[in-house]
Amino acid sequence: MPAKRTCLPGEPTGRSRRSTPDGRSSPDRVMDDHANPLRMTPADEPASGWADRYGQKHRWVRLTAFPPGITPPRKVRVYRRADTHYVLNWWDPAARKNLSERVDGDLLAALLRARQVDERVTAVRSAGVGAAPRVGHADLVARFLADVDRRAQAGEVAPKTAARYRTALDHYLAYCATSAAATRYPAAVRADRDFRLGLTAFLAERTVGGTGPGGPRPMRGQRYVLDTVRAAFAWAADPAGGGLLPDAFRNPFLRSGGKGGGLVGDPLAAPDVTAPMAADLVRACDAFQLKLFVPMLLCGLRAAEPCHLLRADLTAEWLTVPCRPAWRTGRTFRKRSRWSVAVR
Repeated sequence: MPAKRTCLPGEPTGRSRRSTPDGRSSPDRVMDDHANPLRMTPADEPASGWADRYGQKHRWVRLTAFPPGITPPRKVRVYRRADTHYVLNWWDPAARKNLSERVDGDLLAALLRARQVDERVTAVRSAGVGAAPRVGHADLVARFLADVDRRAQAGEVAPKTAARYRTALDHYLAYCATSAAATRYPAAVRADRDFRLGLTAFLAERTVGGTGPGGPRPMRGQRYVLDTVRAAFAWAADPAGGGLLPDAFRNPFLRSGGKGGGLVGDPLAAPDVTAPMAADLVRACDAFQLKLFVPMLLCGLRAAEPCHLLRADLTAEWLTVPCRPAWRTGRTFRKRSRWSVAVR
């Protein structure tokens, strides 16, 4: 058995039970500090080395006095830090927590940004800096598909649309799971042009199927996958939609870079067909060819289109060639039944 220890005079004997003002016993508590004469006071304790070295540098100093004529923001607090930059702090109702933003620059830049945040928080109850700036790709897809399912239940989209979106985004998640994409783009906010090009190359080499007699086949519908990813990022960046990405985020899928839709050649170069060439073409035409090419060269119309003209379509300055759905003439009726061509 260990020998009992003899306490020194004035030394606490351990824990004691104290009574609360209502007479009940409180849990065990250590006796007062003044009962131990060997305990150091706060003045005698050595100061923290980190506080001496970095405390002044990282301390936030709130600005309460502004130059005359400048109205301070109502919902944003402006702090100065280490005389090198400013920090804005505010309560974001959408995020349900205090958010901060660093502003590199002078006091004017900090006040301008504070005014923008203040107006946005007052108007739409969100600063738009992103409630979850580090949201991952799988989380973004899950939230987007959950929103699409709710829209399908409300009748805004067809249920099959949600199923097609889910299938298309599976290919997107497969690319995000690769080692190269997972290392460089761990969060959706980091997606950029290189990310889009990498996804496009991944889809071009991806094979699907493999259960049939023909085996795996090259994937088709890469454009639809890219358009679905673009819609998901647009929803995440929209404050009225997901609100998962900050305002400064730029959707790299706005221009998918696919085939078609672009200009061929230099638009500022000389025209391929010049006026002398058109004159030589007219001279070489016979009577039947003149009826075909002259309306196209002079007015940009095909020979059958002036046949739709009525007296009401002729004015002093404009020649309007309308498309008349009731007549249902021509193979391009479906394409041209919704607009007219005006030639001056």
